[in-house]
Amino acid sequence: MRTLRGIAVVLVVLGAGTACEVAEIGTDARDVEVPSADGTVDADVAGEGIPDAPLDVPVDVPADVPADVPGVPTVLLGGGTSFGECLEWCVRTLTIDGTTLRLRVTDRDATVRADQAGTLTALGKAKADGIATTLVGQDLEDTYGCPDCADGGASWVTLRRAGLETTHTYETGHPPVPLDPADEMINDVMAALTACDTTADVIPDPGCQPATF
Repeated sequence: MRTLRGIAVVLVVLGAGTACEVAEIGTDARDVEVPSADGTVDADVAGEGIPDAPLDVPVDVPADVPADVPGVPTVLLGGGTSFGECLEWCVRTLTIDGTTLRLRVTDRDATVRADQAGTLTALGKAKADGIATTLVGQDLEDTYGCPDCADGGASWVTLRRAGLETTHTYETGHPPVPLDPADEMINDVMAALTACDTTADVIPDPGCQPATF
């Protein structure tokens, strides 16, 4: 008997004046008994050159790229900008947690220059949610272009997709088309918190002090 593993084999032997003989399939879906042409059965052969393969393994889906999951919303978590060729006020990082806003501005050595807080209005929250919804199903790259090359600056958008946090970085002022609305909103919110300006989308915390560069 010749036993093959990992594939299904059906052998049809046509004999003169006889009906077709079909290979007998064993009870193990991986095992197939293949009779010889003369009706005898060869000795068992252990799947030579045919490795066991795991079943139901998805293909063409990189493990580190989350796919959108029905019922799990995409969420805009924030973003920021960074300039490498500078010493002070180099990095601005905005975080969005529900309606809670926080903007931190730091030097290249991580010295904090400003730490501003605020709240998204109902309109601002609806806008953030709407922007996130437009990104469902979008194939987003981790990096676009050459961020901060020649001190042009790097910007990024941070999302939660399929329950996983992802960051997408691009050249400042040149967001990819799918991220353009998110980039615009992030910059507007950072500007409002920096200046302590109340807008249709943002209410700075009481006692906010404008941060001057």
